[in-house]
Amino acid sequence: MSSLTRVRVVARWREGRASHEEVLALRRFLPDVRDRPLVEVLREVQAVPDWVLAVCHPLEARRVCELAQRAGLIAIVEDIPVDGLGPVFNEQLARHLNLTALSVGSGRQGAVGEPGASCVLAWWTVSVLPSFHPAWVVGAVHEEERRSGLSLDRVTTRGFIADENGADIAVLETDEVSDTFGTLNLFQVTPEYMAALDGLGYRFQWSNWATEGTFRFSNPRGDWLVELERVLFRFARQIASTAKSDRFADQLRCWGGYREAITEE
Repeated sequence: MSSLTRVRVVARWREGRASHEEVLALRRFLPDVRDRPLVEVLREVQAVPDWVLAVCHPLEARRVCELAQRAGLIAIVEDIPVDGLGPVFNEQLARHLNLTALSVGSGRQGAVGEPGASCVLAWWTVSVLPSFHPAWVVGAVHEEERRSGLSLDRVTTRGFIADENGADIAVLETDEVSDTFGTLNLFQVTPEYMAALDGLGYRFQWSNWATEGTFRFSNPRGDWLVELERVLFRFARQIASTAKSDRFADQLRCWGGYREAITEE
C-alpha cells in the first residue's frame, strides 16, 4: 500500500448493533454528531454495522484509534484505499510538467543535452489531501537554462496546480512558498489539542542539490502552520490567475471550505 493511501477508521459495535452507551460515546467523540438529537443518531447508527470516524492518512489512524478508545469506542482501521481519494504521484507530475523525472538534475522531455536545455535545480510539492474529496498538488520547479552543457545563469520558476488529469502551469518571478519554508522552525513545541478527525492533510516534499525531505501535518492550529497554509493557498490562486484558468476553481473553493481561516487576508 502506498504511504499516501487513504484509509477508513470505523467504530465497530460490540454486539453488532450500536448500544445506547456506544451512541453516547460516539457523540462525545464526533462534534458533528454531538450537535444532533440523541434519538436521531441512535436510529441512524442502529441501522449500520459500524460508523466511519475518519478517512485519513495511515500514520494518523493510530491517533484516531487512541482517541476513540478514550471515548469508549472500539475503532478498526480498514486497510482499503478509498476510491477517488488517492494521491497524485511524482511520475504523473513529471508528465504534466514535461520533465524526464521530478528530480534534481532532470530536464524537459526530449531536450536534455540539446541547445537551450533546462536542468532542475530544486523543486517542492505539497499534496493537499481532503478527507472526502480528491487530492490535488501545489508546487514549483526551479530550472536553470543551459546551452551546450554550460549554465546561462538564468533560472526560471514554474509554479503549478495539478491533479492526476492535468495541471495549470505559470512562470513566476518569485516563489513565496520557498521563502516562507526557509523561515520555519519544524521543531517548535506546541501544546496538545483535540484535533479534528476530518479536514485537510498536507504532505510537503522538497529536493535541491543540498537537501531533500518530507514532512506532514493536518488541520493545524498553530499560527506558524496556519500562515504556511495561507501562503500555499495564495500561491495556488496566483497560479490560477496567471494561467488565466478556472480548471481548479472547485479545488480552491473546496480548500477554503475546509479551512476558512486561510482565506482571511
